[in-house]
Amino acid sequence: MIRLKPIITEKSLRALKSNNVYTFKGSVRYTKKQVKEFLEKVYNSKVVYIRVIKIPGKVRYNLLKRVRYQKPGYKKFLVKFADKVKVEGFNISSK
Repeated sequence: MIRLKPIITEKSLRALKSNNVYTFKGSVRYTKKQVKEFLEKVYNSKVVYIRVIKIPGKVRYNLLKRVRYQKPGYKKFLVKFADKVKVEGFNISSK
């Protein structure tokens, strides 16, 4: 089971308006092929391309307990669909 969470920022909404590119956050273990098959099945639309950006985990410190720990990293998937697709979470209002 693949879990993808939409990333909603000013930059991702700008990419959506200009190029019809959706931005998702997923696990480091997911591959392009897995994500493509999943999105084509869920949204019934052909995926034109997927670009992947690996975001490394950050090191955090707890000074009270004197502990250093690593937050997990993730992958950012930039997905372009062939057709107009309505993805939940990406609401573009025309202001």
